[in-house]
Amino acid sequence: SQKVKWIRNGQTVFPLVASELVSGTEYAAEIRSCPAEGSGYVGTWSDWSPPVKWRTAVCKTELGQIPWLPFLYCLIPALIGVVVFVTLNVPQR
Repeated sequence: SQKVKWIRNGQTVFPLVASELVSGTEYAAEIRSCPAEGSGYVGTWSDWSPPVKWRTAVCKTELGQIPWLPFLYCLIPALIGVVVFVTLNVPQR
């Protein structure tokens, strides 16, 4: 399936978000350009660039499948709550 990603005028690097990629999958990217609106230049879209292909590494465990991750989501806020409670409820002498 194809996805279209837009970049800003003058942007020379396009970072990919790891959470949008699937492990062990081959990807290809092609680019083309056209004059920016309001730039004073007029023209049509360029031809597509030659494709750049890569394959993502195979991950043994997807992030959503880590069994202890929900535990951390509960433990960390609970620990923060305890620290705040103890800090605010220290009796003054």
